[in-house]
Amino acid sequence: MAENETTEAPKKNRKLNKAINDETGIITIEAIGGAKGPVEFDFNKVNEKVQRKLGLAGLSHKLGDAASAVRGVEAEAAISRVWEGLLKGEWTTRGPATPKVALSEIAGNMAKLPKDQQKKAREALAALGIDLAA
Repeated sequence: MAENETTEAPKKNRKLNKAINDETGIITIEAIGGAKGPVEFDFNKVNEKVQRKLGLAGLSHKLGDAASAVRGVEAEAAISRVWEGLLKGEWTTRGPATPKVALSEIAGNMAKLPKDQQKKAREALAALGIDLAA
């Protein structure tokens, strides 16, 4: 495999092997258990109108993937982070680890507590470095 080729991370019950060569624009796909073996597809041979649609579909997918594990404000932040990275020429961007419980859920549940308990809970969360106002 060439230095600039990428493949998807191994997945359970994988059906395809795929490699993308950024330099040549060639995508190689092999159906696992298929008879043909690897088949190459040259992106450069696709007409410009279809290339644009493929690019837009890919961008939509990339931005949507950024928000796949979160909702609301967290989703907006994840999408913005990926977009800003793309504008800088970065394909991969890293954000803060996704919490097991969304901050919006914690804030919603905290609102159900009596006022004195809300204050204590906010102080405890702040001591852990969690700011619900962020």
